[in-house]
Amino acid sequence: YMNALVKKLDKEIIFLICSNEKINIDYFNTETTTAIAGPNHELLDMYAFAACDYIIGPPSTFTMWASFYGNVPLYMMKDKNANNIIEQNFKP
Repeated sequence: YMNALVKKLDKEIIFLICSNEKINIDYFNTETTTAIAGPNHELLDMYAFAACDYIIGPPSTFTMWASFYGNVPLYMMKDKNANNIIEQNFKP
């Protein structure tokens, strides 16, 4: 999904990665992607997502609430097809 977004927007993007599990942020940093770790606290992670330009995440009330609170477009990962990752009305 991250690579599909980078290709579709063709610009530098910084990804905020939040999880309730321990993550290795270096895994997400590649030649085409830059990632930073979230605050690692459920409330602070949600507020951090709410401050983003776009949210990509699994279907959950957590990402839905962050999207609602920050008025941020949300793409829910429901399958492995990332072709429709950007809504047509999204203007980064």
